[in-house]
Amino acid sequence: MTSTAAKARASGSRFARVRHWFGRFESPTTTYYLLLATTAILVVFGLIMVLSASAITSLTQSKSGSAFTIFRSQLLYAGIGTVGLLIASRIAVPLWKKLALPILGGALVLQLLVAFIGTTVNGNRNWLRFGPVSIQPSELVKFGLVLFGALALTAKRDKLGQIGHVVVPYLVPGAAIALALVLLGGDLGTSIILAAIIAATLWAAGVPLRWFLASALVFGVIASAFVISSPNRLGRFDVWLGRDTDMFGAARQPMQGRFALADGGWFGLGLGASRENGSGCPSRTTTSSSPSSVRNSACREPCSSCCSSACSPTPATAWCSAQGTCSSASPPREPWRGSSLRRWSTSGPSSACSRSSGCRCRWCPRAVPP
Repeated sequence: MTSTAAKARASGSRFARVRHWFGRFESPTTTYYLLLATTAILVVFGLIMVLSASAITSLTQSKSGSAFTIFRSQLLYAGIGTVGLLIASRIAVPLWKKLALPILGGALVLQLLVAFIGTTVNGNRNWLRFGPVSIQPSELVKFGLVLFGALALTAKRDKLGQIGHVVVPYLVPGAAIALALVLLGGDLGTSIILAAIIAATLWAAGVPLRWFLASALVFGVIASAFVISSPNRLGRFDVWLGRDTDMFGAARQPMQGRFALADGGWFGLGLGASRENGSGCPSRTTTSSSPSSVRNSACREPCSSCCSSACSPTPATAWCSAQGTCSSASPPREPWRGSSLRRWSTSGPSSACSRSSGCRCRWCPRAVPP
């Protein structure tokens, strides 16, 4: 009897220790440290990917000739963001409540200026450029909507079961104006992200789930209308559905990412070992740069100058065939599977192009070595 009771006490003690250990996750600081750790890991991983994907571009295209040029600029912005994070963590909640409206108001004013003096990038007008510095006001709008939503919904926490108190003033006029100004610049992608931020804010505030379903239907109809009304967006949608597989068109970037992931396998080739770093990936410092650290199969970048110096209308759009002819027409759709094109050597263009002269264009088959 004594032995049985001792075992029961020991078992109960072990379960108590386990419950106590898991109970630490119920601490209010757990979410804080989890968010901090996740942010730090993502920033460090992103910097590593940028360095891996942009080293060759920095080495060959920057004035300094350093492989770290692009990485240094990204590291600088990460450092500025870290300082801002530390400052923001020391600001008291009452001060954030006072800053919510001014931050959102200032962000909306900047976003309004985008419609008049903004810079268009990839079909979207969402940037303001001041000399060498460019900013994207929609990023500040995201931050302002979170602060304003926390301020407005906290004040109405006891009335969130009533649709009128949920809509006014957070959704209308606050979120509605923000979405309208971003859509005015044609940036549907950022608008969808704003909608997700607004939905997350409402969810955290405790808004009933049934209203999310109705809102999702309305927003889906509006987003579909914007996609159909824009050839640029419709083209991207075709790429997403897999109907557009043109390697020299809108599908280039996502398909290069898939090639890199496929050829790299489960474990990849290691940092800096991807062939995609050299020429395959068009956007090496964006969110599509990660696959390039895995691996790409072959070079698919059009040569910066043709093998023949007399090529026209512009060398940047020309390619050189293995027979020595120079053309400004579009290259074959899948040149890396054929053998009619050769890779362009780094020694520079030559006046003649043939299989024996060593003049090679960057549209190349897999078998042609660098």
